[in-house]
Amino acid sequence: MNAKTSDHAKFDAVVVFVHLGSNPAPTLVDFATSASLELPNSQMILLCDYPSKFEDFPGQVIQVNRKLHTKKVKRYFRRHWEFSGISGGYWRYSLERIFVLAQIKDFVSELNPIIHIESDVLSLINTDILKLMKTHVKKMAAVRYTEHEGIATVIYSPNIHSLEDGLQGLAALLPKKDKYLVDMDLLGRALNLGILQELPTYPNEDWFIENEPKDRPSYVVFDGLHIGQYLFGRDPVHNNGFLEVGHQNPTFNWDKFEKGFEISLQESQSMRTSISFNYDGKRCICACLHVHSKRLVPLPVIDSKFWEPFIMASNGYKVQFPKVLVQDLIHNSHDPFTSRIKRKMSQKIRKVF
Repeated sequence: MNAKTSDHAKFDAVVVFVHLGSNPAPTLVDFATSASLELPNSQMILLCDYPSKFEDFPGQVIQVNRKLHTKKVKRYFRRHWEFSGISGGYWRYSLERIFVLAQIKDFVSELNPIIHIESDVLSLINTDILKLMKTHVKKMAAVRYTEHEGIATVIYSPNIHSLEDGLQGLAALLPKKDKYLVDMDLLGRALNLGILQELPTYPNEDWFIENEPKDRPSYVVFDGLHIGQYLFGRDPVHNNGFLEVGHQNPTFNWDKFEKGFEISLQESQSMRTSISFNYDGKRCICACLHVHSKRLVPLPVIDSKFWEPFIMASNGYKVQFPKVLVQDLIHNSHDPFTSRIKRKMSQKIRKVF
């Protein structure tokens, strides 16, 4: 065992956040802090371009070095340079952040599992859920969004070696010609080809939390986007700038959804509170919530004044939420995405000729 392994082997897991470019990350530090509270014996890491902006991150901040990309990844982003100038680089960075995960190699133990969490995701992964992940996940894994798309809400790897293998498999799927794959398409292909393992979005018989009452079993599910949008609404950029709640994303199978949202004390070793709902007669405990609206959502606490109106509204009670107009700070170009692409491509053509 080398010194690096010895130094970090005491951690239960490595929790990694990534933020590339200079776009705002309004929830990152708060949600990272929440993740560290759920897994107090975890190593927290942030990979970013501007460490000075995240001095209050609850862990180690590492500056990204793009020279460390593999040749295949470097070539891919050079070929699609035009995406770096759209929405502050959003469409490039959402894909690139996945490959940046490789840069934690020199900072972690070879033994520890690795959990990547998106900056707008409230992680509810505690020791019980981590135990299930260690038991059932044998290679790099991600959450499914649709039949053909994955989502980087949570990406899990049993160790650094499985992370490297998974990233190598993803890089092999990058198109060699002009087509550009967004991160969700790439993850979806990898899930469908078996390159990545799937974290359950719907109740799965294998993902059962032990020590829960046998008459009320609890199944762990990972929210790709749907439950977080239902509880807290969509990103205001998709809703004319207004924060609202109760959105039913059409990519989710709502037919068997039975509401029943509640906050309860998880009757297991962790003794943590959890947020759960009912689906197809099964109680589902959320391992995470994708807070697409970018609200600063605290960890669920019984009788929480923050959570109570959202729980009531999600269970069908009429709750009046004020419509709050939010200025879009990330997708800050007002012209349509396709026209921006065309303009960037025309600039690329003029540059060549």
